[in-house]
Amino acid sequence: MRLAWPGRTQSHRNAFSSSVTVEDLVQRADALRWPVEPSALALRVLAAVAQAPGRPRVLVVGHKVRAWKTLVREACPQARISTARPDDDPAARHVRLIAKGPFDLVVDVSDETPDEQLEMFRAAFMHLREGGTFVASALVAPEPGATGANDLWSVISTATATRLRDLEDHLDRGRAFRPVRGLAFTLGDVELDDERSLRVVLARAVRPSVDEEETRQLLETKPSWGAVLATRPRTTWTPDLTYRSSIPDDPHVRATFSAPPLMLRRYDRAVAGVTQVVTTGRVVLCDTYRRPWDRVSQRVERVGDRFGRVLVPTDEPEPLPGAYFHLDSEEPAHFGHMLTEQISRLWAWSEVRALEPDVKLLLTLPPSRTEMAPHEREIARCLGLDETRVQLISGPVRPERLYAATPMFSQPRYVHPEITAVWDLLGDSLASRASGTRPATRLFVSRRDHLLRACRNVDEVERWFEDRGFQVVFPEEHSLPDQVAMFRGAEAVAGFAGSGLFNLAFVPRPTRVFTIGHRSYDARNEYLIAAARGHELTSVWSTPEIAHPANAWSNDAFRSPFTFDFDDEGRFLARELDRLDSSRH
Repeated sequence: MRLAWPGRTQSHRNAFSSSVTVEDLVQRADALRWPVEPSALALRVLAAVAQAPGRPRVLVVGHKVRAWKTLVREACPQARISTARPDDDPAARHVRLIAKGPFDLVVDVSDETPDEQLEMFRAAFMHLREGGTFVASALVAPEPGATGANDLWSVISTATATRLRDLEDHLDRGRAFRPVRGLAFTLGDVELDDERSLRVVLARAVRPSVDEEETRQLLETKPSWGAVLATRPRTTWTPDLTYRSSIPDDPHVRATFSAPPLMLRRYDRAVAGVTQVVTTGRVVLCDTYRRPWDRVSQRVERVGDRFGRVLVPTDEPEPLPGAYFHLDSEEPAHFGHMLTEQISRLWAWSEVRALEPDVKLLLTLPPSRTEMAPHEREIARCLGLDETRVQLISGPVRPERLYAATPMFSQPRYVHPEITAVWDLLGDSLASRASGTRPATRLFVSRRDHLLRACRNVDEVERWFEDRGFQVVFPEEHSLPDQVAMFRGAEAVAGFAGSGLFNLAFVPRPTRVFTIGHRSYDARNEYLIAAARGHELTSVWSTPEIAHPANAWSNDAFRSPFTFDFDDEGRFLARELDRLDSSRH
């Protein structure tokens, strides 16, 4: 039931004391000009905040915020008030709210369209502190006949219903369900009164995350957190690449790449958690994500468009004096991740070394290991570092200075054309330490049948390639320098798609390459490497035993075993190998 609005008096214009009541707010509100009168529920929430000790942080969102700002200021003179509008730049707004928050109260006055109100809820709700309250004086109803959850109440009610089941993702509903799942995780009390006024409590605090551009803006806003030290502009380029695929119009490759602006950043006293997690304050920094464009990490559960829940410890970090270069991975000691995304950050290494001659590398030590992996040790040697200059971590640490760089390689979206300078530097250093064994002219890089994406008839495939003059090799049986020498000495390289082939990055001469994989394996690392190096690439794709669900992605499908079909994709590959033979005559 709506509270009465009494007439104005002079005393109503005076600022309230800390014992402000709802009745006080009703009387003062009458003296203000409102687009939509505040509801009894909204005034009750404001009164509770005004009576609480301390200096509450209040955020008012919407186009017409003046009346609410005035009421909050007079009800709670000590409050720190911020505003946000629907037409704000989303990234700049997110950074500003990080700097001003977390908030005790969010008041929503975006009452023009349901889409606008929902957008502001998603932008503001998770910027609350744990136990903070979001209140909307008036929910905006969807248009008659509208379908789908395109208004705030539909989303809230769907998330509330989800809590009655479980919080597991529904594969049949695909990735579109994830925001609902994330909201369900954070929801506390939900109250909707008969005036369509809504109160929602944030039960579980989550962390705002920032992408590369937001990180730049955040460091400008918070210079005590660090700085951007160097940048290179966005690069859009079309590789001179010959690509043949058994899949017509392969949907996972791009004819043109747009590499983002590259940044070298310094963080002052940020926390580095294991498996690539980097935080400062309550913020998850962009260097946590191996794909800087999508905020997806196995170590951070995504609970909103710009929010996440960190799944590894970051509390009570061990202090680390000095300077460190962040070369970590969410898959520590993994050969394939090191040879693609991790070393792609080393474009900034010389600049950091010039600033900090004693800088160390920072890497996670996985529980299965007691020392660096052999390939990690070899990469460190390429950079002129021995083991004393590599910091292995098994828990959270707080480096005095942490340097981090945008990756030049992020499949499937982009590879930067200048990455070849990094590959040449490392490849030349590695090849110089090779044992000198004479390499074969044709290599077939095989894969053990107990590994992920196992080929069920691997023995037949190996014999088929041997009959065509290929030498079967298992890269893991050789040192990294010998692997590079083998790849550099071959005129043609074939093998199962995956990390065994990634030494192609260190081959500066354009080479014929043939890959075998299955259709559920949507990684295209070899394509990006070939694009940068000018290799001529032929890829064949078999039928996996497990397919991705409709409109969704499955890790089991991605890792599925498969059988190479000699009567299907085998015929395609045979024709391509015949072209290789004919080119020799």
